[in-house]
Amino acid sequence: MRIAFVPHPFSYHIPPHLGDSVAILTYETARCLARDHEVLIYNRGQRRFWKRPSSYNGIRYRYVWLTPDQWVQQLFGPLLQRFQPKQNPSVASWYYSLYALQVALDLQRQQCDIVHIHTYSQMVPIIRALNPAIKIVLHMHCEWLTQSDDAMMAERLRQTDLIIGCSRHITGKIQQRFPELAARCRTVYNGVDSDQFAPPPASSPATAVDHPPTLLFVGRVSPEKGVHVLLDAFREVVRQFPEARLELAGGIGALGFNAIVGVSDDPYVLKLAEFYQGDGDYYRQLKARIPTNLAAQVIFHGYVPHDQLIDFYRRADVLINPSLSEAFGMSLVESMATETPVIGARIGGMLDVIADGETGFLVEPANPDALAAAIITLLSQPSLRQQMGQRGRQRVLEQFSWPQIADSLLVHYRDLAGSSA
Repeated sequence: MRIAFVPHPFSYHIPPHLGDSVAILTYETARCLARDHEVLIYNRGQRRFWKRPSSYNGIRYRYVWLTPDQWVQQLFGPLLQRFQPKQNPSVASWYYSLYALQVALDLQRQQCDIVHIHTYSQMVPIIRALNPAIKIVLHMHCEWLTQSDDAMMAERLRQTDLIIGCSRHITGKIQQRFPELAARCRTVYNGVDSDQFAPPPASSPATAVDHPPTLLFVGRVSPEKGVHVLLDAFREVVRQFPEARLELAGGIGALGFNAIVGVSDDPYVLKLAEFYQGDGDYYRQLKARIPTNLAAQVIFHGYVPHDQLIDFYRRADVLINPSLSEAFGMSLVESMATETPVIGARIGGMLDVIADGETGFLVEPANPDALAAAIITLLSQPSLRQQMGQRGRQRVLEQFSWPQIADSLLVHYRDLAGSSA
């Protein structure tokens, strides 16, 4: 079988330059599938300029020029957005349309059986128009399909052979909004490299018990990630654990208002509008929330390369994901793989990942007191942390390893290939 992946255009998908969680998912599943199938990934850039490899780990790479779309977005984006001010620009037909056209033209030459598109549904009609026989998979990692114009999305989905959600939360919303297409929907989780993300060796400094209690957040520092909730909870935690530290690893920069808050009907998300008032500088607002006496105990590391996150997980006592909008929660499975227990808000895809009371805790969203109580419980009981950590890794090995995720995809691919036979 010949399979093409079209992940996010703005990111890189060749190790070690894996730009986001979708890039990690794409590379890891492609690497597994490439053992028995011909797999290619479309990647931004021109090979002759960037000196990128044509193949890596059995995967072929095809390079697509991103500059024309960047010109369109910079020169015409604000003007085009004025006609639909409440629409998320990321789902607009013109957004990455030239990138999609280049992919569609190249797919004609590649003669692939399946093309697997991540997130950007506007690519479907363009690829379908030039490749009428190819099987199209659309893989969603957010709620955009159900937060946009129904007629527009239904037309795109009718041209899609398989619709994948990264959690039951995402898949269920799509099935509810488009019941006539529910039979085309499946759930395939994200995963983790459980060999790479593993507990530290017994002799490792990360296993030392004399370090201060360490809390960890991994993710983009943006309002929907609920970092403000975590900071408020941390103030309560230090009352009982005065030496506790909070480390935050992730790029700093709020997601655009119309990418999430402006198109959501979730009350928790709608309340985030306050953080976009004034200059909308979420990071500045967070820093202002931190009492002066705790400033040295809250460390923003900024962006951390994916392979360096392992040490962060290993030295943490608890991983916290307080997000108010979460399709899956990659940091949860990565932390569980290293036997570090997790706490997440009881929303979205986190319900699929955390076994509440077994591998970690689920708490009420946007509730600093509930979050602080869960953190204090884990910090107070080392044996409970150890038990939850061990159960978490076992859960990862049973449900979230990359070979398992790739096998799930392959079952669906074969169903599609069989339907065209």
